Amino acid sequence: MASVFKRGGKGPWIVNYFDADGRRHEKSTRTTDHKVARRIAADLDAKAALRREGLIDPQQDRFAEANRRPLSEHFQEYAAHMEHLGRTARHTKQVTQTLQKMGSDISASRLADLTLNAVEHHLSRLREAGKSARTVNYARSAVVAFVNWCEQTSRVERNALKHLERLNEQCDRRRERRPLTDGETARLLKVAGPRRLVYETAVGTGLRRSELASLAWGDLDLEADPPTLTVRASASKSRREAVVPLHSALAASLLAERPELVLPQARVFKTMPTNARRRLDFEAAEIPSVDDAGRQVDFHSLRGTFASRLARAGVPSLIARDLMRHASVQTTEKHYVRLQVMDLAGAVQSIQGHSESHSAAATGTNGRPDPLVAAAASCGPVSRPPPHQPQQSQHGTTRGGATECDTTGGTRAEAGRRNVPSSAGLGGDKRRGATRRNGSPGQTRTDDPLINSQML
Repeated sequence: MASVFKRGGKGPWIVNYFDADGRRHEKSTRTTDHKVARRIAADLDAKAALRREGLIDPQQDRFAEANRRPLSEHFQEYAAHMEHLGRTARHTKQVTQTLQKMGSDISASRLADLTLNAVEHHLSRLREAGKSARTVNYARSAVVAFVNWCEQTSRVERNALKHLERLNEQCDRRRERRPLTDGETARLLKVAGPRRLVYETAVGTGLRRSELASLAWGDLDLEADPPTLTVRASASKSRREAVVPLHSALAASLLAERPELVLPQARVFKTMPTNARRRLDFEAAEIPSVDDAGRQVDFHSLRGTFASRLARAGVPSLIARDLMRHASVQTTEKHYVRLQVMDLAGAVQSIQGHSESHSAAATGTNGRPDPLVAAAASCGPVSRPPPHQPQQSQHGTTRGGATECDTTGGTRAEAGRRNVPSSAGLGGDKRRGATRRNGSPGQTRTDDPLINSQML
């Protein structure tokens, strides 16, 4: 039988009872009324008996017990779960605040209040308040991940939000960064003064601002071949350690700034430029904060500059993904690679012109000299076969239109500049349509009787 008592003779009544497995528990009734406390104790005894007899599903009972707990307790336990996974304190705080604001907006006090309809109404109100699609999607991702965790820990039977649709962020981009051009980068390094090495390292490695701030001299191996930089897992956004190769010029700049006697844990950059200082440096380098297309530049644009320079140099996407330390190629290409008009113009100019392509399509030689014209220059007049006449016999091994000369020191012109075996190596067979010169000027004959008759 369950019993009730007060701890220290004061406060709410405590129920002492045994569960279905015979384990003893104490539970606060949160009331000072003795009759109510006795009813709660009797209810706990009855439920334990029903569980022992198998009349209550333990799984459903766990769902009901989790739903009786305040939603704020689940939020706190979810925050502890994210900290256990190694999420940054900043990320954990942002997610927790997002969930708390959502719960307050829809007046949710239990897990059962997080319904699909209620959450959709909250996201719609965010849109009506002028929030961007990306901000709304962040709130959606936070609550969906939270309910997924609740399902995995047997707090809810199923995730009621798994079909919650995302918004199209491409149709509502409020802020788009752009990379710096080569000219802007050169001007920035010229006017940066003591902050030059910070900007140079950011452009040359693609490291984030927080990763640069935590970079220590022990993370650099400047004498190796190639020189490398190690991004520690504790400083990385993905919480994974990565080794980044360094350009020889950047390695030389870092080596020149390294003190002779320095501890491995000493920071490479003792101070990082503030956002206000960065804006002044960009203004001195004549880098507009917003261009004509509305794209903005900030410190993170230096990371995009690194990715765009890799793309401009023709670096494969998989290698660029690893250098940027992204999980997928799509992240690198979608958010960081921005090629300028001059880069695209250079790609267009690398192909042959329209008139040249048109000529190649007409002659079938891709802009190369017509082999028949070359043959005419070396062997005299050339007779072309009529359109309806096949240029190659069924068993011929040389290409139609090839011209052969029997004169001393004669040349053989082959169509498309391809290596084609001569007729001498074909058992004496002469290709139909081939032209032979007998040595007298202006006199030509072919092995095709139809062409010979037309010539006569």
